[in-house]
Amino acid sequence: MNIRRKAVKWMLAFLCLLAFLLSTTVFAEAYEISDSFTITTDRSEDYEVKGDCIVVKSEAKITVSGTGYALEIEADAANVEITLDNYVCERPDNWSGPAILLRQGASAVIHLKENTVNTLKGGPEEAAVRVPKGTSLTIDGTGTLRATARSSSLSSAGTGAAIGGNIGAQSGTITINGGIIDAVVEYHHAGNGAAIGGGTGSGKGNGRITITGGVVTATAAGNGAAIGGGGASSYPSVNGGAGDGGEIMITGGTVVCNGNIGGGKGAASQGTLRISGDANVSTNQWLEVNTTVSSDSAKGTIHLTSDMTIPAGKTLVIPKGITLDIPENVEIINSGTIINHGIITGGGKINNSDAENNLSGSGIEEGVTILPICEHIYGEWITDGAARHKKECIRGCGKVIREIHSFSGSACTVCGETEMPPYVLEDTTLVIYKDLENDTLHSVEWYDFERQVKHIIIGNGVTKIPRYAFDMFREVESIHIPESVLAIEAYAFPFDRPATIYCPETARDVMEAARPLDHVLAYYKMEAEYAVITAITDGSVLLPERLYGKQVYLSDGLLAEYPDVVHPHRTADSSSRADQESHYFRCLICETDIPETHTGGVATCHSKAVCTVCGNGYGEIDPSHHGGNTEVRGAKSAACTKEGYTGDIYCMGCGKTIQAGTIIPATGHTLSKVDAKPATEAIPGNKEYYQCSCGMFFADAAGTVEITDIESMKIPVKDIPQIDRPTDAIQDNPAESDQNKNTTTIPKSGDTRDLTGWSALLLLAGISFLGTMIYKKRT
Repeated sequence: MNIRRKAVKWMLAFLCLLAFLLSTTVFAEAYEISDSFTITTDRSEDYEVKGDCIVVKSEAKITVSGTGYALEIEADAANVEITLDNYVCERPDNWSGPAILLRQGASAVIHLKENTVNTLKGGPEEAAVRVPKGTSLTIDGTGTLRATARSSSLSSAGTGAAIGGNIGAQSGTITINGGIIDAVVEYHHAGNGAAIGGGTGSGKGNGRITITGGVVTATAAGNGAAIGGGGASSYPSVNGGAGDGGEIMITGGTVVCNGNIGGGKGAASQGTLRISGDANVSTNQWLEVNTTVSSDSAKGTIHLTSDMTIPAGKTLVIPKGITLDIPENVEIINSGTIINHGIITGGGKINNSDAENNLSGSGIEEGVTILPICEHIYGEWITDGAARHKKECIRGCGKVIREIHSFSGSACTVCGETEMPPYVLEDTTLVIYKDLENDTLHSVEWYDFERQVKHIIIGNGVTKIPRYAFDMFREVESIHIPESVLAIEAYAFPFDRPATIYCPETARDVMEAARPLDHVLAYYKMEAEYAVITAITDGSVLLPERLYGKQVYLSDGLLAEYPDVVHPHRTADSSSRADQESHYFRCLICETDIPETHTGGVATCHSKAVCTVCGNGYGEIDPSHHGGNTEVRGAKSAACTKEGYTGDIYCMGCGKTIQAGTIIPATGHTLSKVDAKPATEAIPGNKEYYQCSCGMFFADAAGTVEITDIESMKIPVKDIPQIDRPTDAIQDNPAESDQNKNTTTIPKSGDTRDLTGWSALLLLAGISFLGTMIYKKRT
């Protein structure tokens, strides 16, 4: 009965506890914000609806699914976790902001739910996921996130990043630990943000970007980087300049970059790229402009997806632990320097035909073709298809120079090509060879190019640009006009967005009559070797390296009017100064010191590498590379019974031991036999024995019985026998005879031993006897 009562009591206690726990447990609840949008959270106070935006509060943990609402994480919010469950937010084309925004000081984690696809697009000039400087965003999970920074007709200054900073702004701290991330920037003629990083014109100061896992694809456009800094903007109000690369850390996952890793085009600093762990990186423009690759714990593989050029004066350093994979049919055109401390593999090619300092370092695996430096000798110009002609180095190095056709009449004046099409579209460049007719301008094909054409090059020989020739090309960035053009009609160029037009001085009047509206104009004249820019209408113009095959330079005094114009630098032949990392060449146009990383030379244990360009030492000493002379210390020869030593090898530069010596075994005795020789009456003899050069003697040929006293082996000379004489012959001395007669002879006892011992024994016996008697008497 008691047992049953106890059981009932325990049961009641359990039920009370369960009721208490249930009363204090909060279950997550789904809140339908609209027919197509739901928020799931265990606290309704985690969010607030403001128009078409959901404001997420500090400490919130919510799941969002559906379409239509943007997310805004309030300022200084901490410990925010947002799970995206097939979330779609595509902002309209009305300056409507980003899809997800972190306010200043906010920190958040976005979880991508498994088997979901989440699509985000920002409004004009906006990032899709805006992570401004001073904020922190982490992305993880296994789902998919597609983020797009789009181009828009409403935007005149450029784009934000797909994930990162807005237009004119740096990015905060971005960490990607997982998920399938597809970050895309659509092209904008005025400038582009990075796919992941800073926006257009972001300048210096981007936050750290870290990728530890997942599959990340970053697709750049225009002058922005795939990962890193945004490009410069041609719009005057966005004057931060091209964004630097900041610090980019890739420690795992798979990263595919369609574009540069580092700074935007023309950035002052490409930043630092750190690769470690099991990172697997693919890019088609890696280190295009001398990004620094840190060797700290470097490990991973970088796959090139298309040809890459290392410009003259630039250095590609492959750190220890990094593998650079050059696939078959992919080529590195090396006009600068490659320093390899890692591994270069694949079936591709490194073309050093135009290199300054070639290629140094080992670790180049079989299959990689290395073409040596070549002093080029070019053949004749030949046609290279409908658009261009080319000439190749006849020494077989593979160096090729290509230029567009220059038609006069019915044939190219350079290569003689007569198959002259009206125009050719190569990728995003439209090359025009003939005066355009109305049937071309109104053809279906012409309008098919509307969003593909970004650059227009009008070939020499074209004399007229008709009305509305290019007004439908909404993405055009630049238009090159040759000296042959005599007439330009009104409204020939796009009028809804600006482009840069390069116009010859000979056509200045007709260009101004054509009313090019807001386009940036750069006038030029051709000299013997250069295309000289004589005037520009906007300091934000980005000048090309070449115009119609000639290098571009600025005329004297142009920088006084536009001191900030980005231009190809024309440098002196020798460097003006140097520091620990770079030497500097003074631009003859703007007098700016242009940095160039030190190159060449070999660091040793006691001296830095010496730059082959400026002659200054740079970097750190290399304790493992002992240069100069060496010396051997502690050497000792081996003996018969003692080991020797080869000696230690010391570097005379740093005094350290380069190589320890080894023991030399004892040589053992080398014995020579000394034959036995009998003694004579005049000469001593000797017994047979063996003698070693070390001074030791032995009784046997094996050298096992040593003779310590060589005198014992000698045989003395023979004694001479004595002859007895008659006694009467001794009587020659009478006195002596008488003396002998008087001598008394004491007979011998026969025992000549010393009596000292016997005396001691007798004394001891006496003492013993005396002691015995005294003892008996007392007793």
